Amino acid sequence: MATQRYARPPIVEAVFEIQFADHLSERVLDRLRERFKTDFPTIEEQQRIEIQVKPGAVEARATRIGFKMTAANAVDLIMLQVDRFGSSRLAPDPGWEVFIEMAKERFETFTKIAGRRTLIRVASRYINRIDIPVAEMTGVDILEFVRIGVAMPGEVSSTIGPFSVAANILIDDVKLLIQCQAAQPALIDHVSLTLDIDASIDNDIKPHKDAVWQMAQKLREAKNRVFEASITDRIRGRFQ
Repeated sequence: MATQRYARPPIVEAVFEIQFADHLSERVLDRLRERFKTDFPTIEEQQRIEIQVKPGAVEARATRIGFKMTAANAVDLIMLQVDRFGSSRLAPDPGWEVFIEMAKERFETFTKIAGRRTLIRVASRYINRIDIPVAEMTGVDILEFVRIGVAMPGEVSSTIGPFSVAANILIDDVKLLIQCQAAQPALIDHVSLTLDIDASIDNDIKPHKDAVWQMAQKLREAKNRVFEASITDRIRGRFQ
């Protein structure tokens, strides 16, 4: 399928993530933070909170699992955790080629410090926000705009308000979690929908370094296929 390019893509966040089998040590985690903090100076420590309830007492324990690091432009981020490393880009979307090249450069820096790891999952997630004028929605079925929705028996209701739907599918060896839901309106007199597409490969991941980027292309093709099939020409025109 040819890649459709849009002048105004509805992407609000793009993520590329690599998950590995063995956990990073505290020392390696700190070295990575120091290496990246020049380009990503805003650092938020992330913790896992475990609560254990015992007779007569409640114990809580916090364990550091990594960092969320944000660039000065406030739209480029990295997620550095003990078992995964990810790159994220908020709107405006720079295009797949630019985004994946940034992710590749950051992963190469990661590898120089952390070494090559045994990978167990490679994933790409794209969150889209679709804004539709209320005037266009009046008396019109939501399926006129997106092809993912919720159906109700006519005996129950002829209209559907806010909704949320999620589905897991498989395209070749790419697993996809597709979520579509009504969202808080981002624009005045508009209805907002989110179309969240999470594509991943978690089996038969080759150890050589080029394998990751070959899989990245497969993820791109799968998520594009889902996106194009999930919208109609009526809404597609708003992105061109």
